[in-house]
Amino acid sequence: APRHPMTRQCCRRAFLRAAFLGAGTMTSPEKGYHFEWTATEPTLCQTLGKLLEKSGLPVHEHLRKGQNVIYLKGAQQIADVLTLMGASGAMLQMENIRIQEQMRGDANRASNCDEHNAERMITAAQQQVEAIKLISIQRGLYTLPPALEQVARARLEHPDMSLVELGQLLEPPVGKSGVNHRMRRLLAIAAEIEANMQQEIPKEEQP
Repeated sequence: APRHPMTRQCCRRAFLRAAFLGAGTMTSPEKGYHFEWTATEPTLCQTLGKLLEKSGLPVHEHLRKGQNVIYLKGAQQIADVLTLMGASGAMLQMENIRIQEQMRGDANRASNCDEHNAERMITAAQQQVEAIKLISIQRGLYTLPPALEQVARARLEHPDMSLVELGQLLEPPVGKSGVNHRMRRLLAIAAEIEANMQQEIPKEEQP
């Protein structure tokens, strides 16, 4: 357990990394989505639970062979914890595998549409996915307002859906114009992040 309050992002990141290296496991995303810590000390579970819940990640706990296990289920929750740990490369790899599987599984949907409209929809969806992934890596989706976080997670879960279909998944459902408005706000946030990243690059390193 930490010896002082983890008020700084770098401290929380270091603690999560150390806890994962010492007691964590993650299922291969090609087989399923499961991320857990097995702790011999109850205080570790308590600290992890509080830290993750403060970051918008509700955790689950159970006993396995007398040991405390704290775990996350679901691809997006696991992507968020990888972001919190600073493991952006692993998060990107997992997201790419998940999106490729979903795109292959739903490829027939696009073939039933007008080819030009289908291509435009897929291109727009890909741009939205890339923007959301950038936000997730740099800031974490849990930092977004609830309405934007909800549509961002829905888009990552369903990269091939139209805006109308996506809106029906939200709670409460949102029409096409409402979903489109939220997507424009997400694209603007991603553009702002990219601009800030460019400003942080030393002039001699810029092309």
